[in-house]
Amino acid sequence: MSVNSKHAMNSERVKRFGKLFGSIDFTINENVSTEIVKQRKGDTTVGTFEIGGKSFKVTLAEINRIIETAEAAKSVFNKSYSMGRFGY
Repeated sequence: MSVNSKHAMNSERVKRFGKLFGSIDFTINENVSTEIVKQRKGDTTVGTFEIGGKSFKVTLAEINRIIETAEAAKSVFNKSYSMGRFGY
């Protein structure tokens, strides 16, 4: 099961938001047993993260790290912009 349904992505949105926008997706690993989910094993591959035509099998811990990195990147960019570091 795909999260973003990237194949149904509007091409105008892709043009507007960047060349990778339409390629970002996550497909869940439907073969994870309920026992492993109950044990909250951080090293269990929970699905495949896709970006730019590349696929990466990821764990929940790795997904959390991707989220943390993306949030930090956004924060650093916004702070740099507000401090006037761009627009030379």
